[in-house]
Amino acid sequence: MAISTKTDPLWFKEAIIYEVSVRAFCDSNGDGIGDFPGLISKLDYLEDLGVNTVWLLPFFPSPLKDDGFDVTEHCDIHPDYGTLLDFKHFLKEAHQRGMRVISELILNHTSDQHPWFQKSRKARAGSRYKGYYVWGENTEKYKEARVLFPDEEPSNWTWDIDAGAYYWHRFYRHQPELNYDNPEVQLEMIKVVDFWLKLGVDGFRLASVPFLFEEEGTNCENLPQTHDFLRKLVERVKNFLAREDGPTAVEYAVMLALIIVVCITAVTMLGTNASNTFSYVGTNVGQTGS
Repeated sequence: MAISTKTDPLWFKEAIIYEVSVRAFCDSNGDGIGDFPGLISKLDYLEDLGVNTVWLLPFFPSPLKDDGFDVTEHCDIHPDYGTLLDFKHFLKEAHQRGMRVISELILNHTSDQHPWFQKSRKARAGSRYKGYYVWGENTEKYKEARVLFPDEEPSNWTWDIDAGAYYWHRFYRHQPELNYDNPEVQLEMIKVVDFWLKLGVDGFRLASVPFLFEEEGTNCENLPQTHDFLRKLVERVKNFLAREDGPTAVEYAVMLALIIVVCITAVTMLGTNASNTFSYVGTNVGQTGS
């Protein structure tokens, strides 16, 4: 039997989390690719194992050059894995078994095939979509930032012939970094959080968050601006929970624990002492909402 998470706001401390690559897990239609109907068919098996939390690796539309971390649409399902209706059915079935579902939240970059980047590379300087990514006339900025994959990428900058400029990427050249100094980009990604919360996702794993912002004269990692944005993200989740038709006090406590799961994931990567995690939440973990 899966462990119930509905009455203990500290459930995440003893959660049994099962990491799932939907693509590699269970194929329901014989095409050789795992999908959400296949995953649904194995939930009883996961429950028998004692799993109470399913952590989904990226399942979004993607060219799959980096295992789905190169996203072309943040608010949809890769067609190989099913549809949004299949995903909603999966959430319902998981929740009926007392299981929570955590999704990847890929904040820092997109695929170079994302519509935003395709618009950005063709946009005029100063126009809306040009500001969604980090562009430069040369490669002189941010020289203190390390190249994460030096065997595959000689630089964090890559020339784009259509834009006539260089774009910034901390990972592969097919994953341009979003420009978090642009408030509109921050709002776009907060909308992504809203979308999945409204569908019923219980929490998020934040990958690669140390690299959200750039600042000249730094190594462009673990900057104060990143922590500020994470706090903004947590406030958004808390506001979502506080809506008029929001959860009961106990359910609020459970979701507060999920917020903390998000923060622990983030600040562990950021090198911050875990005891400081609760400053993101702004309350004691044992307290419930009113």
